[in-house]
Formats: sequence, C-alpha cells, structure tokens
Amino acid sequence: MEAPVPRFDADMRQVENWAARYDHHIEIARSNHLKILVPIDGSPASLRALAYVTSHTAMFAPDISLIHVHLPLPSGKAVSWVGKEAVQAYYDEEADAALKPAIDQLAKAGVKAAVIKQVGDPGAEIASMAASGFDLIV
Repeated sequence: MEAPVPRFDADMRQVENWAARYDHHIEIARSNHLKILVPIDGSPASLRALAYVTSHTAMFAPDISLIHVHLPLPSGKAVSWVGKEAVQAYYDEEADAALKPAIDQLAKAGVKAAVIKQVGDPGAEIASMAASGFDLIV
C-alpha cells in the first residue's frame, strides 16, 4: 500500500488564513493602544513581567503605567511622632528604590511609562487602579 501524498496546497491555504487572522488581530491591538498596569515591588518577578511587556510593545503599542504600593506603617503613632513629611519621604524613598530598576529597564528599551505611587493594601490598591480604565494587568 502506498503512502498518501500530502496536500500542500490545502495546508498553505490554512497557513494563509491563519496569517490573515493574526494580522487582523495585531492591527486591532495596535489601534486600541492598550492601557497596561504593571505592579512593581522591586522583585525579579515584577521586572520579568515588565520585560515581557516591553518585549511586546511593537505588537500592541501600549500605554504602560507602573504602580508601586507600599503597606502603611503599622502604627499611627509613628506618624505623629516623626511627622507626616518624614513618613511621606520614607514612602517616596521606598517607592523610588523599588521603581528604579523598572524605570531603568524602560529607558533602556526606549519605552515611556507613567509612574503611580500608592500607600495601602497592595491587592486592593492595584485592583482599584485597574478598575479605573486599564485593559490589562501584567
């Protein structure tokens, strides 16, 4: 019994159909300017997530926002003891330290991003920010 001869013309039509659908989805994504929220805590995992987003910017031309959420100091007495300005300076220093590698990574890739700094429960703050109009959290 002879082996069947493959039908390359049918296979090529399938490939061409897939390519046309893929190109169509890429055009839709590019035209929509996806708003992407990337939580950054300074960990290697958060930087890998950002690297994934920056490696795919040509595919969907996103508006990227980085968010860092710092847990509030456990004691309200600390604020009254050192002052609101000192506590805010502490939050800013911590956020800047966590965000610096991400901002450097974006600059190296030539990608611009907005930076959001929050104080509160990280999960709740990120979810609240995402609900304000972001299409994707990475």
